[in-house]
Amino acid sequence: MKLTMLIWLFAAAVLTGCATAPEPVPPETEADGVTVDDYLLDGVFVAPGADFSAYNRLLVTDLNLEDWRPPGRDLPLGAMNRNDREFFRQEYVGALVHHLVADGAYELALEPGNDVLQVDASLHQTTLSQEASEQMGVTDPRDMAVIVLSIELYDSVSGRLLATVTDRQPLGRGANHGSSPLTPMQVRRAFSEWMHYLREELDELREG
Repeated sequence: MKLTMLIWLFAAAVLTGCATAPEPVPPETEADGVTVDDYLLDGVFVAPGADFSAYNRLLVTDLNLEDWRPPGRDLPLGAMNRNDREFFRQEYVGALVHHLVADGAYELALEPGNDVLQVDASLHQTTLSQEASEQMGVTDPRDMAVIVLSIELYDSVSGRLLATVTDRQPLGRGANHGSSPLTPMQVRRAFSEWMHYLREELDELREG
């Protein structure tokens, strides 16, 4: 089966809710060592004792866009319409399949299993910190759009949170209040960078 057909079929399954998974169980205490609330904290956070060696399939749930533009925030990028949401979700799935599945490293799953890692992802936007703005020569932090992907990895059977992977992609001044909207190329590039990053981290986690 051609890769493009695989992407299309899987995207259809995800977008229509065919993938079924147990409700994730968040960590009960801070001792679990996983940050789930502060999605602006970049990096990889792994729960103590988490073993990724047995996982060779991925249960990918729908990309969460509910927090894309929290109310009351002065953010560069506008709200998404239905077409935007579908485009973002398809780009997410396409990038994931390309970087994690196409070479046979992982297979896709539509239901939980002992060898299945559940992948939940949410997309947010933010602005540069004042310090980062100064370093990049940006006068007003709101002039530089930044989008953040936060990925949570769960055991698909128990729902235990095993790790989070969070990274941000500055989009430049081309996507701001007074200029052009976010372009498909910017979205595609951001998801490709994120999935490449995720693949590298998963490879390290599987090797232990």
